[in-house]
Formats: sequence, structure tokens, C-alpha cells
Amino acid sequence: MSSAETKLSADPLQIMPPLQSVGGLDRPSKTPLYELVKQRICERIVQGQWPPGYIIPAENELASVLEVSVGTARRALADLTKQGWVVRRPRSGTVVTGRPPHHTLGQFYQYFRLHQADGSVVRSKAKTLDITVDDATAAEAKALRLTKSGPGRRVVRIDRVRIVNGTGVMLDRMVLPQHLIPGFPLTLSDAPELLYNYLLNHHGIRIAGVRESLGAELANPRDHQHLNFSDQIRPAAVLVIEEVAFDPKDVPIVYAIHRSTTDRYRYINEIR
Repeated sequence: MSSAETKLSADPLQIMPPLQSVGGLDRPSKTPLYELVKQRICERIVQGQWPPGYIIPAENELASVLEVSVGTARRALADLTKQGWVVRRPRSGTVVTGRPPHHTLGQFYQYFRLHQADGSVVRSKAKTLDITVDDATAAEAKALRLTKSGPGRRVVRIDRVRIVNGTGVMLDRMVLPQHLIPGFPLTLSDAPELLYNYLLNHHGIRIAGVRESLGAELANPRDHQHLNFSDQIRPAAVLVIEEVAFDPKDVPIVYAIHRSTTDRYRYINEIR
């Protein structure tokens, strides 16, 4: 074992102090158990609780702590190895690499894509500002391939602000065809923070690909209302990310526009 590698305590409560076991939890049947295990491991890595060089518990130990089968734990670790989160080393075990991928689809489901200037992950909280149901605009209908009129043109719009350290850094508008998400919660208190996880867990809709277009614009009054701009930068500019998310059959599911500040944060897109 190298000096850079640190063995975690053998005590399960020390290995994953805040983790709940996933085997006994009520969960949507459409979410594979190994994906939940991956989520919990990734959370520990992203939040710095399992830093670079930490040796993840052996498969049987991990399975025991999380109350899943050894095969489930093995599948989760195999996927994380392929994605670059961890590496398997002879005589050491499975080690956190310290260089998790910035933009895999798995992270797209879970994590904010703005990073600090040094590349570190930004931990944010999404606050829902408004949820409305209306006819799609021309741009929304084109992106989502909706019919020209009738019920098939109705969409759900979700407006959110991403908050980091108490200040707004990104505005999100997410637009979804209403007929694909019957029963979607329309009250602010019930709005799902992780939209793509919600689609998978409640509607069986899996996002298989995302097309993005990046641009820049001057900040508008709504940007100034919700985002934190440096007083020294006038007029302020925003990064505009226009994206369409598709299911495995190439059906557009979500049309989104993100508007973010650029003075303190960077957008990172890593292709693997």
C-alpha cells in the first residue's frame, strides 16, 4: 500500500457514517439497486468524505454495510471503475482516483455542472421559483417535436435558481411535454430537485443522450433579480446553455435553458 492510499476503518459505521442502507429502503422498482449504490459512493467522493487515495471497502464488506448482494456491489464498483471514479490496484484494492469524470450521464443526473475556477465541484441547491402548464412556444415545440395544436402541445415549465453559498449563480428553465409526465407535481413544495432521477423513478424515462448549445448574452432584468453579479462588472454577461435531453429512442424529453454567471464559475464538459 502506497503512502498516498488510506485504508478506511473496518467498522461499518466508520466506513459510511451518514449512509442509510439501501437494501431495505422503499424505492421505485424501476431504479436498479446497483445505481443507488453508485449514487451513494459518488456522493461520498464528490463531497470530499472519501478523498483521493481512500481505499473503498471490499465488495463483501460494502454489500454487508449497504444490505445488498455482493453481485450488486460488484456491478456498482465495476461501473465506477469504467467511469474513472475509482481504480483497482493489485494488493491495495479499489482506490478513489481523485479525478472523477466531470460530465458523464451519471453525473448529469446527479450533480451541478458549474465548477470553480480551479475545477473543483460546486455544491448547489436548487430552489423552484415557478411551475406552470401552458401551450409550448414555437422554440419549445420545435425542440420537443410537438404537434402544432391540441393537447399534445401542452408543456410543463419549471423555473429554478441554483444557489451556492446563499447566492444565485444559475437560472434554469426546464420544459417537458405534459402528456409524458402525468401527475407531475405542480406545487413548489413538491417539485423534484433531481428532475432526471424523478423521470426515471416515477415514469420509467431514462435520459440516454443530451445535445447542448452554448452562447453568451447580456444579463436581462430577471437575471439581475435572481443572480449574484459582481458590482465591478457592468454590463454583466451570462453564459447561456441550451440543451435537449433524449430517451434511448431519440425522443426529446426535456428542453432546458440555463443562464449562469461567469465571473466566479466555469462550465466544464468532459467527453469520454
